[in-house]
Amino acid sequence: MPACSLPWTPKSFGGYRVFTGERVTSGGGARHILGEEALRALAVLEQADHSGRGGQTLRREAIARASAFMVQRLIQHEGRPRGKGTGFYCCRRCSVALWRTLAVGGLDRAEERLSSGVCGLRQHRDGLGAWRGFPFAYTLSALHEIHTDEAEAELRYARPAIERRLSRAHRPGDTYAARRFALAHQVLARLG
Repeated sequence: MPACSLPWTPKSFGGYRVFTGERVTSGGGARHILGEEALRALAVLEQADHSGRGGQTLRREAIARASAFMVQRLIQHEGRPRGKGTGFYCCRRCSVALWRTLAVGGLDRAEERLSSGVCGLRQHRDGLGAWRGFPFAYTLSALHEIHTDEAEAELRYARPAIERRLSRAHRPGDTYAARRFALAHQVLARLG
């Protein structure tokens, strides 16, 4: 098995989805997003674990290796003529995963990359409270974790779309719908 292949094919279990349920449609995107989300999870665990018990060294080493690899990939991407610039990666879904990782301090130059990415998001507004090509709920999940004026402005821009989506009934038992519903309420509570 190649080093970067995933253990299952998307067809074997209905495809890959991000935390809020939007589908990931390419193998490259799945690898990027799963890697970025894994790094994010390690960073969150590292920040939350003050127990002094074992495992911290292993986790720190994993974070260091994953961060070094991701930073190297970002630098390569940012330097390409067709690269989307600082704060973006690969595609729009992968960019949102990057922002979620940056928001918890998973990589260097986090503030610069976040600011650039969120400012760039503004250029993709569709006039209806969402962003062209960006998965709506997944983007909200990133913006909700970013505590900057730029992120706050994008959340305020999205408010009408959030309220419209909340007015729709969500299916009981749908895990993703429940997550989107909870996220929408958290964002609206933050906005006041």
